[in-house]
Amino acid sequence: MPRTPHPYDWDRHFGPRAHRRRGPLGLLSFTTVAGIMLAVLIVLGNVGVKAYTVQAGTRDRLTITPLWATAYARQTAAVRAKIVEAQPSPTSHVQLPVGHATTVGNLRSEPHIAPGNILGQLAPDDVAVVLEAQPSVNPQWYRVRITHTVGSLKAGSEGWVSATVLAVAVPQPASTTVAPSATP
Repeated sequence: MPRTPHPYDWDRHFGPRAHRRRGPLGLLSFTTVAGIMLAVLIVLGNVGVKAYTVQAGTRDRLTITPLWATAYARQTAAVRAKIVEAQPSPTSHVQLPVGHATTVGNLRSEPHIAPGNILGQLAPDDVAVVLEAQPSVNPQWYRVRITHTVGSLKAGSEGWVSATVLAVAVPQPASTTVAPSATP
């Protein structure tokens, strides 16, 4: 059976392969290096905090406008200018076709029959201004704005109505009749 080392064994503690202790000078050097590293970290941390507070203080005093806000403002101004240019003058009057509902029918959000796109129901004798027509589909659809209503719809409602529900009267352009001249 192998011999167990005794804690007071001289060779184990002081032999050539024994763990070396540094002593008081080793402890002093370790403490000094650790203290210097800690001091450097504290100094650099304070410098960083001061630089951040100076930058944050400057940032708080500035008026910051995001780039998207200025671009949005420019686009809005340009669109408003185009709208003002495109609006007809008060002297020019464009007459839109007017339609009368002949039967009960649905006002829809899209020009096709689907259960989810019903906005309301037209009653006979409801009056609507035709804003757009889709002649390429069968049955034809009109995008309308309700101007006078007998039923449950509110005046000003917009949507699509089938041509089977609406009888459209196309307005005649204002004719300029010239009196015949007496001279041949």
